[in-house]
Amino acid sequence: MIAGVCDATLIITPMETIKVKLIHDKFMPQPKFKNLFNGINQIVHQSGFSGIYKGYLATLLKQVTNQGIRFLVFEKVDNFLSQYKAIKDHKFLRNIGAGSVAGLLSVLVNQPIDVVKTVM
Repeated sequence: MIAGVCDATLIITPMETIKVKLIHDKFMPQPKFKNLFNGINQIVHQSGFSGIYKGYLATLLKQVTNQGIRFLVFEKVDNFLSQYKAIKDHKFLRNIGAGSVAGLLSVLVNQPIDVVKTVM
């Protein structure tokens, strides 16, 4: 879950906020932003540093549950698969199986959070 907090705080929220604002500006009749760096500069200048953290709470909830589920499920599925002699010595196959199940479950659990984030 700590990985999710770091992910949401340092990478996902600023990147997504800037991306959405730049795309929205691009389709305006008279775009304000000349390029990526100009856009970031104007966003921070107009809204302060907090301007790049719009939607932080929803992103934080999503990433914390996402990473928490992935780590927990991956380990449990990997341990389960290790019990079978045919796959025990094939770490690559166990990783693919455990990673697939972990990724699928994290997406399924986070669908309601994505809906809330879209509304916010």
